[in-house]
Amino acid sequence: MSRLAVSVVFKADPGAALRRRKALLARAVRKALPRARGEVNLVFVGGPEIIRLNRSFIGKSHRTDVIAFNYPPCPAPGTPFGDIFVCLPQARQQARELGHPLDRELLLLSLHGALHLAGMDDDTAARRAAMHRKAEKLASLL
Repeated sequence: MSRLAVSVVFKADPGAALRRRKALLARAVRKALPRARGEVNLVFVGGPEIIRLNRSFIGKSHRTDVIAFNYPPCPAPGTPFGDIFVCLPQARQQARELGHPLDRELLLLSLHGALHLAGMDDDTAARRAAMHRKAEKLASLL
């Protein structure tokens, strides 16, 4: 049994087929955070919501694919470890551009957000490439 609870929430409609992939997306987050405790909320949102989050917390006024928020460690069971917000419209666009299915893009973005919670950053080309490689490797194990 994992010490990390992952709640998958759709605030924007992904469609019935993707709703059935909740367990895989939760497993992906656990795979990227093998030693984490508490809870991660994986929330799929629309464009306006991700823009609001990006503006409020990052200081940028554009749509982005994923935003992750770490919470400080807390010894109380069930205390959140972090939140990952994935933008469904951005994921759809990126899946089309990259030529793979939307469920693959959502898997990779979920892993990317979890890797942010694990402490990885993508603020340089080298770090972005390292995160991409790590997400691809983890996805291949699922």
